[in-house]
Amino acid sequence: MNLKNAVSIFVFFLIWEFTARYLVSAPKTIFPPFTYVLWNFTDKSFLYTLLSNYSQTFFRSLLGFTVGLFLGLLTGLAISIKRSVSDYVSPIATLMFSVPSVAWVPILIVLVGIDEFRLPLVASFMCSYPPILYGVINTLRTFDRDQLDITAVYCLRHRTRYELVILPQLILRILPSIKTEAVMVWKTVFVAEMLVLPNGIGYLALIYASTLNMDKLIAVVLVLSLTLISIDVLLDWLEKNFYRVVNSIYERRFR
Repeated sequence: MNLKNAVSIFVFFLIWEFTARYLVSAPKTIFPPFTYVLWNFTDKSFLYTLLSNYSQTFFRSLLGFTVGLFLGLLTGLAISIKRSVSDYVSPIATLMFSVPSVAWVPILIVLVGIDEFRLPLVASFMCSYPPILYGVINTLRTFDRDQLDITAVYCLRHRTRYELVILPQLILRILPSIKTEAVMVWKTVFVAEMLVLPNGIGYLALIYASTLNMDKLIAVVLVLSLTLISIDVLLDWLEKNFYRVVNSIYERRFR
């Protein structure tokens, strides 16, 4: 974050604080100043409740996204080996990709049931697996066949060609999709928790909303927003430094 970003964020919260205190006639419980929101993070009881529910959401999102990401990559690579198979699977992947991530939640409530583990796990998996599979299949179609033929001449093993050429280019091209789906997984799990689950930050946000506890509700949403921003920043860094990291690994391996 540069100085301009920090200044703009500071001005935004300053305007929020001034507006809530002096310009809006609504009660502070409905439109709390920003300092009221921050004050919640000094409350040990609130922090314990927040962290215990946040850990549930974090585990569900991370596990489902990780499984969906790796299975999407592996399935896409396996299908791409046979062009004829890819032609049949691609329309199915496109159809599944076109379903909005949140739309899977009511479907899975019926199919999986209201289960604290399976429902958010399958929801986060369905949020990540179809887009990654779709991205891999379509990315591999755009690869330069002449370049692959040249690498087939210089690389003695088929596995080496995948490690040196195909995988690095593939991951770099689908990193924007990975970043988008990593954020969408959190949003999907958040919605599932709000609808039917008895824990998680989505459930916590619903409880505070139903009791009109706006300062705590905004604090929960603020934590969710900071998490999504952190994911975005981390994957941006990975995208910018991917080739440098991969090249250093290959230099050590093949030196």
